[in-house]
Order: sequence, then C-alpha cells, then structure tokens
Amino acid sequence: MKKIGILQPGRLGDVIICLPIAKYYSDRGYRVIWPMFMSIATMVKEVTDYVDIFPVTEDVYRCIGEAHQVFRSEQCSNIIDIAATFPGSNSTADYVADCNDGYGPEGSDEFKYRKSNVPFDEKWSLVLNRNLKQENAVYDLYVKQPDYVVTSLSHSRGVVKVDLNVGDCQIISMNTKHSIFHWIKV
Repeated sequence: MKKIGILQPGRLGDVIICLPIAKYYSDRGYRVIWPMFMSIATMVKEVTDYVDIFPVTEDVYRCIGEAHQVFRSEQCSNIIDIAATFPGSNSTADYVADCNDGYGPEGSDEFKYRKSNVPFDEKWSLVLNRNLKQENAVYDLYVKQPDYVVTSLSHSRGVVKVDLNVGDCQIISMNTKHSIFHWIKV
C-alpha cells in the first residue's frame, strides 16, 4: 500500500483545516500517517477512520523530531511538510515568502493545500464520523433556552473581553471539558 505522511502536528484549527487533505489521499488509496499533539490525537481519532494518528509531544521544539521518528518507524518517506513556523519544519521559509502570516498573496490554508498538491476546493469536504450520543449529552448539558448564542472566546493567551448584547438569549461559552467535535450539535 502507498503511504503518505502529513507533518502538521498541531494546533487544532490547523489540523481540522487539513483533515480534508488526509481524506483526499486516503480516497486515492494511500495509508495516511499523521503524528499530532497528544491533546488532540484522541479527539481526531474518534471522528476519522481515514488516517492513522500517532500522538507526539506538544513541545514545539521536539514535536517535529518525534514526527520524523514516527515516519521512519512506519517506513514512510513520502511526507507532506505543512508545519510552517514549527521549529524544524522545512516549509517555514516558503510560508514566510508566500503568506507572510496571511498577509501575502495566499492565506495559510491555501498554502497548506498547495504544498499538499490537493485542490483548494477540497477544504470544504470535511468528513467526520459524528458521535451523536456525546453531541446530545453536551447539548442537553448546556442548552437551557430555545434562543442562545455560543461563544468561544478563550485562546492560548487568555480570554477575549467582549461585551455581548444579546438580549434574553442564553450565552453558552464553549470549554475544553468536551471534545470540540462533541459541540457540533450546540
């Protein structure tokens, strides 16, 4: 079987953006090998059956090296390096030249699809195996009114302060107590 590796160990948003790349290659007969951060590996494994996920450290200075160890152990030499800005990634220089953090001629998502040789329109072909039991449990836990607003204001450096004027709507703040994929119904 043909093998292809994806070098994009994390951040969750980047991984979700790149899942259609994995599906694209899987649909073409490839075994897709993807080392990713331990904190998201289990979540992504639950919703995909088209990629083999291997947990690696979240230490950005070591994750690329661990990912390459996975590729060697799986005898995978065909690697798509789209881990721009991670120390040790070979795609950082191209990313800075082509995207300049999203202010260049193409966005970071376009960059990842171009480097992967996957048509950019595939980005909208996200395939997830939803866990409706867990989605319903999260929905039932948080949704208490028919009209509600969902916020996700936390980020790696804290919480965005926003004054929401939503009237009588319930405000539901997403949290990390549940898989991001279990929030889909909410």
